[in-house]
Amino acid sequence: MESIGLFLIIAVLAGSVWECLKGVLPWNVPDHVDRLAVIIIAVFITVAAGTKGAETDLFKEYGLPMPYYTGYMFTGVICSKGANYLHDLVTNRFRGRVIDG
Repeated sequence: MESIGLFLIIAVLAGSVWECLKGVLPWNVPDHVDRLAVIIIAVFITVAAGTKGAETDLFKEYGLPMPYYTGYMFTGVICSKGANYLHDLVTNRFRGRVIDG
């Protein structure tokens, strides 16, 4: 169950990093570039965290070890898709609301 939280953090972080980077670009980003950028960021975070000792290989954790870094890379792809779902969920949930701090 602990791993689910880790993958949610990676998904949120990847989506947030891309949204921040996209905000400073002087042009509109096409949808295919938008999706690809989140995949690249999520794979980078997953591989980087995995090489520093975090258990971010979802496939290895569930008994399907893959050679080299492919497990980390596929886990990053899964997390990138999760980032899109989380972004849509939060956007639709809080649309039109003002959150006081």
